[in-house]
Order: sequence, then C-alpha cells, then structure tokens
Amino acid sequence: LKWFKKLTFGHPIVMGRKTMESLKGRPLPGRRNLVLTRSMEAEDLPPGFERLESSDPACLRDLADTVFIIGGAEIFARLLPHCDEVYLSYVFESHEGDTFLPPFEDDFTLTEVLDQQPEFELRRYAREA
Repeated sequence: LKWFKKLTFGHPIVMGRKTMESLKGRPLPGRRNLVLTRSMEAEDLPPGFERLESSDPACLRDLADTVFIIGGAEIFARLLPHCDEVYLSYVFESHEGDTFLPPFEDDFTLTEVLDQQPEFELRRYAREA
C-alpha cells in the first residue's frame, strides 16, 4: 500500500462500483476518486467520489497527464488497451482471488522492478512501441 499511495497520490484514480464499495464510502485522500459505473447516478455516490461519464480514452486524457486505473476486473479489461504503463504487485505465493488483470504481457515489456521483497515485487511495465 505504501507504493500504491506513493504512485497515485496527487493523480486521478478510476475505479468501478465494486472497488468503490470496497473502500466503504471513504475516498482515497489526495486523489480525485472517479467511479465508472452504469448502475449509479452521481448523486448516489458517497461524498468525495465523482461519477465518470465515459471510459473514452480521450476523456481520460483530458483529466490529467497521468491517470491510474485501480480496478476492478471489468474496468481493467475495458481500459487496459489504452494504458501506456502497468504497475503490478507480483506476489510470489499463490492466493485465492476473484479479480484478475487481463493478459497484457504480449503488449508490454517489463522495464523496472521498483521494489523487491521476500513475498512480492513491484514491477513496472511499458507498452511496446
């Protein structure tokens, strides 16, 4: 979480409804918390969250130079084709999970390991030109 905060602080973050709900109504401080959802109107979102009207890449680029996509699975699948970089926490041990990043390795190259710990490493991938 330390790296997540360091990377995303000061930048807009885009998430789906389920990811927003996992935050229990508490937006992440120091970031513009944007929710991409078809099932909720802007006035139904908790304070501190904004409804993102479109997942169009041009609209996302208009938000800021750097925008982070933080989940969930449907949002990753929809927006990953438009991302220039992927920051991935690679956990060495297998764990049960219900949200998965779509395969991306064919389009991206591992460019840097930002942090290496016994249990995980933080990897940065860049889209191949």
